[in-house]
Amino acid sequence: MAYTPPKPWFGEFAYRTAHPIVGVACQLIWRARATGQEGIATSTGPLLLLPNHTSMFDPLWAGYFAWRRLGFMASAQLFRYAILSKVIGSFGAFPKAKFVKDRDAMLHLQRYWDMGHVILIFPEGTRTWDGRTRPVIPGIGRLVKRMDAGVVYCRIKTGHMHHPRWAKYPRWVPIHVEYDGPHEYPNLEAQEIDDEVGERIKIDPDIEVNGRCWGWRMAHGFPAFMWGCPACESFDALEIHPKDGNAVLCGDCGAGWRLDPFNRMHPMEGTPVAGQPVESVIVQRDRFIEGLGTPPVKDQALLDDEGVLLREGGEIGKVTRSKTPEVLARGLLCLTKEQLQVIDGHGDVIWHVALKDLVAVSFELAGVLQIRGEDGLYVQLTPNSGATMKWGHFVAHWAKAAGADKVRFG
Repeated sequence: MAYTPPKPWFGEFAYRTAHPIVGVACQLIWRARATGQEGIATSTGPLLLLPNHTSMFDPLWAGYFAWRRLGFMASAQLFRYAILSKVIGSFGAFPKAKFVKDRDAMLHLQRYWDMGHVILIFPEGTRTWDGRTRPVIPGIGRLVKRMDAGVVYCRIKTGHMHHPRWAKYPRWVPIHVEYDGPHEYPNLEAQEIDDEVGERIKIDPDIEVNGRCWGWRMAHGFPAFMWGCPACESFDALEIHPKDGNAVLCGDCGAGWRLDPFNRMHPMEGTPVAGQPVESVIVQRDRFIEGLGTPPVKDQALLDDEGVLLREGGEIGKVTRSKTPEVLARGLLCLTKEQLQVIDGHGDVIWHVALKDLVAVSFELAGVLQIRGEDGLYVQLTPNSGATMKWGHFVAHWAKAAGADKVRFG
């Protein structure tokens, strides 16, 4: 069923009602401050607003200080929830399928453009996991050229600290927003505009923050993101400390770290890593990922003997407009160099897809892992362990190795 946007009068009512409420939250809860917003607030006519993507709250932070009506692209996954769909739709959101062409999304974009609104698009296509700006999705430059659009950039400089994508709970870190523009690009080619956008929205993930910062339960959600111990490299071994929601322990080697609001890992006294230097999550995770190789291998002996990269119980479901996917196959999830399979109790392959045919591997709300392929394949992979980050990393990188050079991941 296609998405139906709200009536223009209702959208105007929702905006005028919500804007002062968001303003109170910006001032009292998020401690948000902005610079450079005069250019967008005083402009007339439609504009493209291009922010970096750090948090689910980005549309509120970027949109509030603009003081203008917004239409904005949001993940189609959000519109599978009936109530959420109505709420965000009334504020100007319209669905866009991640990493693939979506004609309906372009029609909704054109509708808001013709109404003279500011159109907010996240050029990265998905949220960052650690603050580092992701590559700009193909097509942004072509869109700017086609619409002859004025462009305003928005750098949300601390959103990745306030609520990291992997975290279950936010920290209390002040939000700093920086606008730049409007800019026009009549003499640049589409690829040159893509490059310009990537540079303009880039932020420093280790930026120094002014203002008091604190948090609790800051480690909740972290074991799913850091799915290997930085000390002993054991998979799925990190657990929340039983007496400290800001810390994780490795169940295999006993190493422990305490997280702070700036996404740094402090080695804990009394554990095997005591005395080691404080390092950022970025450094620790990159080191672990690099140790797996490209494409990654967990168990070389298992790969050599059986041709298997990952294997555990789980299911594959067909993604529909419903919140709950339609189960296609349940059994043993098995990843080989060429295929993602489901094997039943008799050892028979009851579902499979060739990795070379994949076009997108994406993480959605609540850590859901979805996979798109050629010929309309759109499925959700659910391992029993809940380790979707691990499976997504392996599937995406082995898909590229199998020949899916343009597969998008994030």
